[in-house]
Amino acid sequence: MSEDKVFMELTGNADDLLLVNRDNTMKCTRLIRLDPTSTEINEEVVDLCITSTNMGGQFPIFDKLLGRKIKISVTFED
Repeated sequence: MSEDKVFMELTGNADDLLLVNRDNTMKCTRLIRLDPTSTEINEEVVDLCITSTNMGGQFPIFDKLLGRKIKISVTFED
């Protein structure tokens, strides 16, 4: 993968912002890009999310992320 095509790359722990809905049919983790030292009121905050849904409450693929440090990348294809 060419470095010049990488738009954004975020790294963090999959469990830090883990969300599981009440009926256990959806799991989601997110990585957020923000500047913790910024005092700008209108600062843009970018959120990259991985969401899995299963009406039976089984998440074999998503659960492989849990307890791990992950990286989410967005690249340009053009």
